[in-house]
Amino acid sequence: MRGPIETLGIALSSDTRARFAISFVKMLKLSPPKRFTLCCLPDAPLNPAMREAMTVLANLGTAIGIVHDIRQTLDHDVLSIQMQDMSKFAHAALGNEAVDKEKESEPFTLTARKILDARSDTLILNPLPRFSELDTSCDSLPNAGYFRQVQLSVPMRMAILERMLLGIPWTGQADSFPPSSGG
Repeated sequence: MRGPIETLGIALSSDTRARFAISFVKMLKLSPPKRFTLCCLPDAPLNPAMREAMTVLANLGTAIGIVHDIRQTLDHDVLSIQMQDMSKFAHAALGNEAVDKEKESEPFTLTARKILDARSDTLILNPLPRFSELDTSCDSLPNAGYFRQVQLSVPMRMAILERMLLGIPWTGQADSFPPSSGG
């Protein structure tokens, strides 16, 4: 356990245009972290929705930063790492081409060596499958949290699907949940 989100430094290494990245940052407004850092390509323009989400966080008191090397996120409590260019993956998902597993540019590839050199205990998250952004050398590190992350996502998805199939609307409010049946 890393503590309450409001006390943490959270970093995201991702394509700034990706929907999941924007959703991730928007979600943080529910419990704004102490610090948020976006690690992205230096020439990548910030998506207006990403810029707005980061502005909201800043207005809520979160210290905001943008960096262009994964090493600069290893002093954070949590790092969620994704591909820097999701367009390659999107094209492959549409069947236009095979997934290009070319190497992520070096500043955006996380390796065990980088983590060990930084003496970092940053919790590393990745929804999997991974490509070249997260080297398999990280898998045996005690701060590799992505296998547990994926394991915990199964019951979460099951609960969401159950609500949808039962026709229970989601209002975004905790009190919208029906009483638990206890079973």
